[in-house]
Amino acid sequence: MNTRIEVSGILTKKELLVAISPEMGNMNLILETAHAFPGYHGDFPEEKVPGSLFLVTKKKYSKESTIRSAMALKKSLKIDLDMVSARISVQNQEVPALRIKGLANYSFLPQIIDALEDLGYRFERYRPIETYQSIIEVKKEFFVKEIENGFFMDMNDSETHYFKIEKEIKWDAFEKAIVNIKFNISDNNFDAALASIFRSNGIQDLVRIYKKNLSFVELKNIKYKLCEYLHA
Repeated sequence: MNTRIEVSGILTKKELLVAISPEMGNMNLILETAHAFPGYHGDFPEEKVPGSLFLVTKKKYSKESTIRSAMALKKSLKIDLDMVSARISVQNQEVPALRIKGLANYSFLPQIIDALEDLGYRFERYRPIETYQSIIEVKKEFFVKEIENGFFMDMNDSETHYFKIEKEIKWDAFEKAIVNIKFNISDNNFDAALASIFRSNGIQDLVRIYKKNLSFVELKNIKYKLCEYLHA
């Protein structure tokens, strides 16, 4: 099986967020992920480059508006900009944001923010916030290859895989299940998140697993353990 699928969807995960220094972002409130994959403890590059950045906006902007704006900025600023709509929590309140990732360094931020403001975007102002955990929802495109019925590999990142689940799982139940699974398998160094993709016949729920050198046997075992726990 070698079916390739490109669809829209939502990725839901929990990560540590930290407010970045105000001089990097024109005094706007910008939060950054403290770890790329918080449940995975492998080797990552040591050089300090921006992680996923969340520019907190004063209102929610449509997916179409965000896509068109990203296209415009790529052309005008000549940078490879990965920008999508997102929702995060800030001081116990859910707020809309633009998620930007893939920047080579922070120096592009003032240009990006100025260009977005010219396009009509309005951002929350900076305020000091201690590092905290937030559930994050990112609206994005998924480009995957089905490697077996119900199991997928991310075409943009071979270390990222997905598998289908039969019904929606709320985050709290999912998080408890993953903690339980990690206590009961030997190779528990992986990061897990929830995803949902929009197909012609409805919404398909998935689990995203990140792990370097993940074998298909390991992926199947994680799914088996998850289903076993949730049906216990």
